[in-house]
Amino acid sequence: MTDYSRLRERMVQRQIAGRGVRSEKVLNAMRTVPRERFLPKGQGVWAYDDAPLPIGDGQTISQPFIVAYMTEALALDGSEKAVRRNWRLAQKPGSTRKIWCPFVSCRSSAKRVETRRSS
Repeated sequence: MTDYSRLRERMVQRQIAGRGVRSEKVLNAMRTVPRERFLPKGQGVWAYDDAPLPIGDGQTISQPFIVAYMTEALALDGSEKAVRRNWRLAQKPGSTRKIWCPFVSCRSSAKRVETRRSS
């Protein structure tokens, strides 16, 4: 069984803090979001790689550093509110929403959505 918490911590230290992200709030958020839950079954082992990963229907989960860097750059102060109806999978994968929730008022949960392929 894979120790995802150890992989998350290594990702934060090497890929995120190691590249200059300093916000403790961002680093802690990245430590807590289980990226493996947003990948297709059997692909969780790659969840903490330094790369975007496919999640189906031509979509990807963003590279961890990019998510952390963009989140820190937003300089959120906690007074912001997230409007769920504007968050579509193609625009903000569930993992990104989970990262942002410590910073903004979030009222929805994120989950991986299975989609049907057209024939």
